[in-house]
Amino acid sequence: MPESAGARKPNRLVDSTSPYLRQHAYNPVDWYPWGPEAIERARRENRPILLSIGYSACHWCHVMAHESFEDNEIARLMNEQFVCIKVDREQRPDVDQVYQVVCQLLTGQGGWPLTVFLTPDLMPYYAGTYFPPRPRFGRPGFPQVLEACARAYRERPEEVRRQAARLAEAVGQVLDPAGSVQREAEGPGEGREAAQPAGQEPSAGELVTAAGALLRQADREAGGFGGAPKFPHACGLELLLRAAWRFGHRPSLDHLLLTLQRMALGGVFDQVGGGFHRYAVDRWWQLPHFEKMLYDNALLVPLYVRVGLWQRPALLSVAARTLDFMLDEMRLPGGGFAASLDADSPGADGRPEEGAFYRWRPDEVKAALQDDRLAEEICLRFAIGPQAALHLERVARDGPPGWTEEAQTVPGHMPGLPEPDLGRLGEAWSRMKAYRRQHRQPPARDGKVLLGWHSLALSALVAGYQAGIGSAPERYLRAAGEGWEFVEERLTHPKLGLLHTPAAGAEAVPAFADDHAFLIHAALDLYRCTQRRTYLDRAAELSEQAVSRFCENGVYFLSSAEHRSPLARPRDLWDQATPSPNAAMAAAHARLFALLDDPQQLERGRRVIEACWPVMVQHVSATAALWCALDSLDGGSATVTLLAPQLDQVRGTLARLVGLPHPALEVRWQPEPGGVRFVLCRGTVCNPPESNVERVVERLTPAVARAGS
Repeated sequence: MPESAGARKPNRLVDSTSPYLRQHAYNPVDWYPWGPEAIERARRENRPILLSIGYSACHWCHVMAHESFEDNEIARLMNEQFVCIKVDREQRPDVDQVYQVVCQLLTGQGGWPLTVFLTPDLMPYYAGTYFPPRPRFGRPGFPQVLEACARAYRERPEEVRRQAARLAEAVGQVLDPAGSVQREAEGPGEGREAAQPAGQEPSAGELVTAAGALLRQADREAGGFGGAPKFPHACGLELLLRAAWRFGHRPSLDHLLLTLQRMALGGVFDQVGGGFHRYAVDRWWQLPHFEKMLYDNALLVPLYVRVGLWQRPALLSVAARTLDFMLDEMRLPGGGFAASLDADSPGADGRPEEGAFYRWRPDEVKAALQDDRLAEEICLRFAIGPQAALHLERVARDGPPGWTEEAQTVPGHMPGLPEPDLGRLGEAWSRMKAYRRQHRQPPARDGKVLLGWHSLALSALVAGYQAGIGSAPERYLRAAGEGWEFVEERLTHPKLGLLHTPAAGAEAVPAFADDHAFLIHAALDLYRCTQRRTYLDRAAELSEQAVSRFCENGVYFLSSAEHRSPLARPRDLWDQATPSPNAAMAAAHARLFALLDDPQQLERGRRVIEACWPVMVQHVSATAALWCALDSLDGGSATVTLLAPQLDQVRGTLARLVGLPHPALEVRWQPEPGGVRFVLCRGTVCNPPESNVERVVERLTPAVARAGS
């Protein structure tokens, strides 16, 4: 509860399962959660709706909450003139996606906090993101916006309704519920990086062309894509890995290695405690935006594992430290994984400050290490203190202003600084981590479990176990197994089926398409290393449910009819921070075909790619995960069947195979009398049974990939 709340009575958000909504439970705003009660009141009183969307780890969401939603006078204006609804965008991604499109259409950009003004029929007529309490930053003050939007609805209702109807129609065209994917070739807004003419048939042979289109955006010095701010773009990195592995594309491999190395050494990776921050505000990965999201860490782990096994073993320690961070700081009692850690934490004066938990001064490093010489080395090599700040000013000329001793204290190595010896830094980071825990209050954790992100975490844990990384890889598999049980016990409803997040009653939200897809992948990953048939059977069952609930004309909508998404059902082809639902489902169909020999699964995956192809060739960077799914569907995947009377006879071989860096390898045991044999299949073509597993391993690594190393 905010200190300013005092004896204030809580509003309707106090009993919400969302930590983000509960953060607003003592606002003087008369908040409603998303649902029929608020909408019915707006219609009954003919009152416009103020919709505010955000999430727990969002820094500017907190800023607007403190400045406006905790202000009694601003709250009075909101309560008198609007029905106010607060939405956690992670809890209702379909609602957020619809109204993000509205904001982008009106302003050219989106983001959070998202502020949308609606008619009682949920038709939007004005939108923006952050509004300050008084005019500044070139933005109108929030009270001015409130007065103008209320007056417009009150005095010009017909004009407002016409504007809202036009906007709603435009939103429907962007989200394209009718099934014409061609319209989406206009793209998400940044211009195109076409791979080839749109008329050509889908083929994984064009993967190198797609990777080349993506590399046109590459930062050849600092890694990653584009300038500042710089995001991990895990889907794009996976595309580079596929092009390098299967086709020996050296530029893809070089940029992949550069990016993973720069990210691992920069401030975007928490050098002290492990785990990746959301993004860097500079091109050199040095100054992070400090929130930590479960999905970023879960998606990056398998990349670091596979590239580490294949090319650069030092990267495996990054994967292990990230998994340890996830288990230590993101795992909840009962086996669920929390959504995020906040960007803000209490500073020296006790007030929330972005990144306070992660920043260091040289004197703090000395106090933590109790070794002045080692402390000086850490500060020199990882950009802490005035000498490092001067270097940063020279190197990062395109970075944010104010690179000073006070501003730049996040440990991270940059080009031009002395190279760190990562092997001898483990003890130093451990001491600094202990000091940080003792002397600072950690950022708040959003303990909301989201099925899709939780499933990505299970896959990451399995990847770490299969690679045998860390001091005790068995604990990764145990945690993944317990996380699966969490899904069955807490995220499965007797009537609704899978749930997006644990809840009961009116708050229960059925799972979305990406929830189903990522859980299928988690089940198949668990099957891969345990060979428990229940995982494979559950994955096949979930695939049928996803087709039934979300798929029309071969393409997947994000939401089902049960979600009652406003205006239109979103159909998402674009990668965001995670793979798009269509890409994840296409890849799931490819894996199920490889394991079940079910041609219907192959056909389903191909139909997704064929429908999305016009978009894929025009917007590679926004559809990288679809390109990876195409690779799996068109010859890039492999299946090894272990023929043996008992599973115990081939457990060592199973561990050997699942520990390979192949980006799309399935392994299954099939009981058969006689000796132990191995059958390697690619797509619909299988080799004769082989008794020497090393020859199978050799065939699993393409000659071009071996040459690339």
